[in-house]
Amino acid sequence: MLLGFKAANHRSLRTLQELSLYRAIRPSDQDDRWTRRDVSTVAAIYGANASGKSTVVDGLAFLKSAVADSYRSWPLGGGTPRRAFALDPADSARASQFEIEFIADDGVTYQYGFELDDERILSEHLYAYKTTKRTVLYTRDPMDEPKDWYFGPSFRGPAQQIRETTRTNALFLSAAAASHNRSIQAAFRWISTRLSIYHAAGYRLEHARIIRRMQADEDYAKRLLTFVRRADLGVSNIEIVENAMTQEELEDLERRVRAVVAPDHATRLLKQMTDERERALQLTHKSASRSIPLPFDDESDGTHALISFASIAVDALETGSTCVVDEIDSSLHPTLVGQLVEVFQDPRINPKQAQLIFTTHDATLLESDGLTPKVERDQVWVVEKDSDGASHLFAISEFGLPRTGSNLARAYLTGRYGGIPAVAITNELLANSMREESD
Repeated sequence: MLLGFKAANHRSLRTLQELSLYRAIRPSDQDDRWTRRDVSTVAAIYGANASGKSTVVDGLAFLKSAVADSYRSWPLGGGTPRRAFALDPADSARASQFEIEFIADDGVTYQYGFELDDERILSEHLYAYKTTKRTVLYTRDPMDEPKDWYFGPSFRGPAQQIRETTRTNALFLSAAAASHNRSIQAAFRWISTRLSIYHAAGYRLEHARIIRRMQADEDYAKRLLTFVRRADLGVSNIEIVENAMTQEELEDLERRVRAVVAPDHATRLLKQMTDERERALQLTHKSASRSIPLPFDDESDGTHALISFASIAVDALETGSTCVVDEIDSSLHPTLVGQLVEVFQDPRINPKQAQLIFTTHDATLLESDGLTPKVERDQVWVVEKDSDGASHLFAISEFGLPRTGSNLARAYLTGRYGGIPAVAITNELLANSMREESD
């Protein structure tokens, strides 16, 4: 369960910005079914185009990828793939900072963070909170000589050996996980498997994983079908169909793969790509008189997107994961987005307190009409850019919590909380037209 995230000097996040999932209002009585009533299951991030909403998601994605891949994949000769704030040259020399707080599957709260520049990791820490008292698992600060590393009593295993194999441009958490160190496994596993980052523009990438899951897990296939049926698409069945490749297609694929992939990886990659090409999803649509299976490629982008989001939701609800989605409304009808949000808000459907964090422009999620809106008052965040091009993230609760039943949509759309583009297209075109006429 995600509790909070901070990032600084990452793309447009110039200064330290924080996303907190702690509730600012008293939870409802139904929230008693959740283990942590004080932690929200939903966070909606609003803002104008190019305001930096996607950068918040990208910051979480960078932290996750650094933990998973820095030891295995970052350049052996040094250097990091960080992206500092680009509009001021001074920031290229300043450290980028990332920190995350979460509850792992072992029930322990962890706080993990690191700082890095273009060349190396500057600091790193992992703390555990089994009670309200902080336990230091390890800290790393190469600038703090001679005590540049510290391993607490709770850290078990060959700490010095792992330290010696950790490159200056790799995270110790990544190296320790590769060494199967048990002290950090719960924290590493949550970041790498329970924090899921999803970009709506790449929803088709989810389809191959759906096929693999359906083949391996019959219960997953049933849950996915139930979810899709309730979305009112007229779909009565989801199945996998075989589409065998011709010999000519196989030879062409092998030729293209071996031209760009090292020989020791080409065979494995070829098998994976062939398996994916030869299997496809197929939906059966039911009308009043009959049922008709249709090729998956003939389905609309909205249907493709819904299948992907359904898969993500099913996984999150099953495992209690945190699901972060960029541009959730790009291919889905607002009604479907609203239903997805309601699923995560309802402890009867979401007993493991899975979380949905998403960026959106859809103000209908804030409409109440005297009832509770789908996104509640303390679950709304806004991103704005200042005159220097730096993004600032803030909760609307920082303005003072709106009254219960107040129209959040109207308040947002009228600019009370910011995050609305200052559009003047009509006036600008009219002014240009008038200038041309006067010429």
